[in-house]
Amino acid sequence: YSQQQQQTKSNAEKTVNISFQSSVASPSATVQIPAGSTFNLDVYVDPGTNSVSLVKLDMKYDPTRFQLAGGFIPNSAVFPQVVEGPIGASGSITTTLSIGSNLSAAIKTRTKVGTLELKAIETAPAGASIISFGSDSQALSVSANSSYEENVIASTTPVTIQINKPSASCGTSPGDTMLVMDTSGSMNDKNGTSGTKLSNAITSATNFVNIVSAEANNRIGLVNFSNAATLDSSLTSTFASVSAKVNALKANGETCIQCGIDKASQEIGANKRAGIKNAIIILTDGLANYVEGSSKQVSTATAEQAALTAATNDSKANGTVIYAIGLGQNVDSAFLTKLATSTGGQYYFSPTTDQLNDIYSQISQIISGGSISGTVFSDLSGNGVFDPGDPGVPGVVINLIPSGSSTPSQSISSSSDGTYSMQNVCNGAYTLTQTLPTNWIQTLPVGGSGYSISMTNGVAIIDKNFGEKENLPTATPTQAPTAMIDPTPTPTSGNTGLALNVLLDGIGNAGDNANPAASTLSNKSPGHPTRDVLAQVFDTNNNLVATASGDINYSSASGSFVGTVYTSTALADGNYTLKVRSGFHLTRRVPGVSHLIPNQVNQIPTVELVAGDANNDNRLDILDYNLMIGCYSDLSPAVSCDVATKPTTDFNDDGAVNQFDYNLFLRELSTQPGD
Repeated sequence: YSQQQQQTKSNAEKTVNISFQSSVASPSATVQIPAGSTFNLDVYVDPGTNSVSLVKLDMKYDPTRFQLAGGFIPNSAVFPQVVEGPIGASGSITTTLSIGSNLSAAIKTRTKVGTLELKAIETAPAGASIISFGSDSQALSVSANSSYEENVIASTTPVTIQINKPSASCGTSPGDTMLVMDTSGSMNDKNGTSGTKLSNAITSATNFVNIVSAEANNRIGLVNFSNAATLDSSLTSTFASVSAKVNALKANGETCIQCGIDKASQEIGANKRAGIKNAIIILTDGLANYVEGSSKQVSTATAEQAALTAATNDSKANGTVIYAIGLGQNVDSAFLTKLATSTGGQYYFSPTTDQLNDIYSQISQIISGGSISGTVFSDLSGNGVFDPGDPGVPGVVINLIPSGSSTPSQSISSSSDGTYSMQNVCNGAYTLTQTLPTNWIQTLPVGGSGYSISMTNGVAIIDKNFGEKENLPTATPTQAPTAMIDPTPTPTSGNTGLALNVLLDGIGNAGDNANPAASTLSNKSPGHPTRDVLAQVFDTNNNLVATASGDINYSSASGSFVGTVYTSTALADGNYTLKVRSGFHLTRRVPGVSHLIPNQVNQIPTVELVAGDANNDNRLDILDYNLMIGCYSDLSPAVSCDVATKPTTDFNDDGAVNQFDYNLFLRELSTQPGD
């Protein structure tokens, strides 16, 4: 028993799983991606019994097969504080995210962390490749079953990407393309290595016109939009005139995406050619906030719905395919994805203007081919109809099989919302099928078969939806688990000289507010082994009658700071209460009542002090939080820190201000002011 009591054990429960979203039905399913295409992978954290406050994601991929497209886009609604990153290197991207200073926002259910956007390199060989989480990945928790420095990741789930090489190019079928370019005021901002968003967009769009001009039967038109839209050039094969119009664009005003689509649709409807594919390439850098005919701003939701309706109407009337480009961080990628995929097109995210040339080049390569799109949905009613409210099913493989063959010419996995969009489909006859997830049954198309597809003139075929219903096994009742509650540690009781024994949270044998007993991972070698201390002595009427100050020193044997200080005034023999404070820690009342005997050294009960008071005002608040964020440095240098502030924000005194200090601070926040 004596030996067991001397053992220091962590109460931490490693229950967190971090995963790439692949498939609801089968998380390990392979994701099918055509070479040259851009794709998204959602990252999820499942906390299990922990309350996750901070995640550090170290995402690994094969740089010979993939390259960063949009990079990593955090879910800011859940993790409002991007502590560091995202930082990209060859084959990896790393970022650290946190819930901020709101302790109640800790993650307690399976939650989306963010989205990783990659591109499968065009020249990459066909085959499978794994995208995974590296050993530097961490999840920290603020729950009482863990320690402040405990990485509570139990497992990570990688995803396998199968890169497919589509069949031969569809050739150079002619097409009519409307360039629809955002000219709102924010396009004057810089967002790349040089120039403004608009100047770089102009350069890239001009290059696109030059590429398309190689096919004499192609035509191009131009629309620009801000509060309203202007038709700068009708569909024409006089490519030089379109380039001149592109180069003359100026930016000013707000963002009416609907206006741009409607204006381009009107031109296509008036001048379209029979048997020719119609396409719109729309580029925007902001959130929609105007609608057709409005004289003032409307809500983003209203403006986006108007744009979606315009896109759907144009697709139905003219067979138009929309390719959308979101430029910069202030775009609604979910909306732009829906805008494109609902018409058989594709969405491209460009965090800076440096990627625009590559994106326009990608579009030029696929625009002459056909497209097939739809949604894989969970048929909640089992009626074989895609009803409102039926959720999408991600990660389901859709196969396009040429007539007379049993081998798919293309395979692609449904995205996180269940949608899919196959591009560059050559003319011919095909069967479109899904690889049904285990324990699911197909409700659409009926009979478990696929769709017969006839592709001609590179048209866009939409709404090829697959419905499925989960075939759930009959549940077997199980006995409810017995609730287990961790025992509350019993404080030590005990008390001119005061022999102090002080525990500083995060150091030695001290845990923290969330779990006082979890000290296994606390720093056992503090960088400042000598600390100042102030003791205050109060009589039975709560009057301050004496103070004592001096130094306390770290004892590796006890894992606490010990030392004797002497009162400034003489004391009578009697009972007193004491409060103790050390620099950058909150004042704490010594447990119990201490009987002090004058003219001798009195042993004072152990007191544990709360860390995190970076500005030494005896409170934990946003001021301390901001000082810590300024000195935070794990992946990159600190943003704003000096030699005086760093030690005050290094709460566990290990020489670094990083995720462990951050999490220790959050776990201490349950106590605001000192006693």
